[in-house]
Amino acid sequence: MGWKPDTFLDITPVWDRKRAAIECMDGQQHLWDYYTRAAQQRANHFKPNSGGQAGGHDCRYAEGFESVFPRTMDAL
Repeated sequence: MGWKPDTFLDITPVWDRKRAAIECMDGQQHLWDYYTRAAQQRANHFKPNSGGQAGGHDCRYAEGFESVFPRTMDAL
């Protein structure tokens, strides 16, 4: 697919709500666990990029995003 996420967002605080929304898609019940595993795998990318597995921000579920256009910021 060529998708290369460059931003990861911790969605752990809202994961229960997201999972409940996913479960509203009865026709995609076979994908519910897939979406959960994808969020957990993205959390594994989040952790080391937030300061390391031991000292980084703990994260159980994350979303990945790829920038299409350059971002502008006043501060990092």
